[in-house]
Amino acid sequence: MNRKKILAIVVFTFLFPSYCLSDEGKAKDPWRAFDLTSVTVSGLTLRYEKSLESRIDSIRAKLSAFLKEESKSFAQVDLLRTKSDLIIERVNKIVGLSPNQKQKAEQRRIFSYFLDKSIRLATPGRKMTVYLVTTESTKDYLRKGGTLPGFSYDKAKDKAHYKFAIRYKSGDKKDRKDAYIVIPVMADRAEKQFSLSLTSLKRSRDGLTGLSLHELIEVTMLSFRLKPPDPYFRWFSDGFANAITIRVLGEFVGKQTSVRFANLYDISKYAGLEKEINLLYWMGLEYCIKTPLESEKRFDYARYCYATHEAVRIINKHGIECVSKILDKACKNERRNDSRNLIPAVKEVTGEDIEKRFLRYQTFKTKAEGIKRYDESFNAAIKRKDYAKALVALLRIHELQGIGNPRRYNSAAHLLFHMGHEAAGDRAILDFADFCKDHGLKDVHGLMHAYFIDYARKCGNLRKAAPSSEIVLKSEPEYVPALAVRMLKLADSGDTAEAVKIARRILKLDSNPKSPWRQLAEKVQKAQPGN
Repeated sequence: MNRKKILAIVVFTFLFPSYCLSDEGKAKDPWRAFDLTSVTVSGLTLRYEKSLESRIDSIRAKLSAFLKEESKSFAQVDLLRTKSDLIIERVNKIVGLSPNQKQKAEQRRIFSYFLDKSIRLATPGRKMTVYLVTTESTKDYLRKGGTLPGFSYDKAKDKAHYKFAIRYKSGDKKDRKDAYIVIPVMADRAEKQFSLSLTSLKRSRDGLTGLSLHELIEVTMLSFRLKPPDPYFRWFSDGFANAITIRVLGEFVGKQTSVRFANLYDISKYAGLEKEINLLYWMGLEYCIKTPLESEKRFDYARYCYATHEAVRIINKHGIECVSKILDKACKNERRNDSRNLIPAVKEVTGEDIEKRFLRYQTFKTKAEGIKRYDESFNAAIKRKDYAKALVALLRIHELQGIGNPRRYNSAAHLLFHMGHEAAGDRAILDFADFCKDHGLKDVHGLMHAYFIDYARKCGNLRKAAPSSEIVLKSEPEYVPALAVRMLKLADSGDTAEAVKIARRILKLDSNPKSPWRQLAEKVQKAQPGN
């Protein structure tokens, strides 16, 4: 992952939740309209619909068992926290870093930050309520115009969506004593879905416990040692961060915890993707075109699993000390580091040819062959109007060719829009625009915002390009599409005189009668009296 990873919140439709914290502020109890009763389970209050009464004994037992296991898990989190200095010292030895005081402080901050992200239902001094409600009653309530925290309702599709969060009844950030969660279940599958929700929470918790170590290790390797300026470091950074995490968890917490974390990256679940993942071309997050496709999430996780598999294999074969030796070799050149230095470094230390080894994770022998194959797949999918397959092929081309072609982000945005993911299409262009700005690519930054204006027009929502138009006009004051957006903004605000001035300016600059920008200008001009 990239060095400033952000934990994602996954929205789901009454199924498996992802976990986060949320401030709800002071509000009336939205569940008064529901027929609820309550019981106490290991200090927690379980409020549930009376229609679930016949199933509640089983559900109480599942919650009680979960809370007992949670207590054991958080004893391990506390153990990691008390041993943080020793753990950081061990990590530094493994990766071959002699940190300065600033680096040590950053390591402590990162480790502590992610340990604190581990979510606990039963927290001393905090009152926790678990609301167990049916999807049927919540959807009916939303359908009638009601609102519920974390829920949204799509009237056109008659679908309710829920975003899981631990929520607080007080708007005061200092007051975190009264919290609650909501778990929606289908009435006829209540026990199973409740159990699945708890399992998902458990996996999230286990993953976050290991993630605190993973992030510490990854930042230490990338930010303090390798510092690669190119995208292709993830096969090493994520793979070895996980492999070292497995080792350190075993040393400081115990084998059971280590095995549990390792099992999160079991390759057996992804055998069907092994030849497709192009592990050597796995790009850092800031270089990727992000999509909401579930297939891509699974694809990405397969890469985590196989990268971890390879790193564990190398460490088991050559010893944990090989990590610092590999990094020493990769960083020995005084010239600017490149993650491609890792390939000869691994070979020099271990004798293993990573490029040859990783051919098992791709269907082509050379990059040029791979690009040609994905390009053919893209063109064939476009002809069939199979936008999902076209997008997948485009993403693979992007990974093989790198970030040098701005049009690719524009193409991805249009494909996402055609698939019904307009917001993701927006981000495909705007995220890369931000990347260019951060990296001093001024001309490309402006080009991406110009692309966004045309994309917004095709979305039928030109007004969302107002910020982009102002950015483009700073360097190109007569760029017609940007002028058209400014014209609309002025007309919307009631400044008709200025809007007409810009319309006249567009008509002088754009003589093509079929131009959508000229047609828009004519419409604005005709709408004003006296024109």
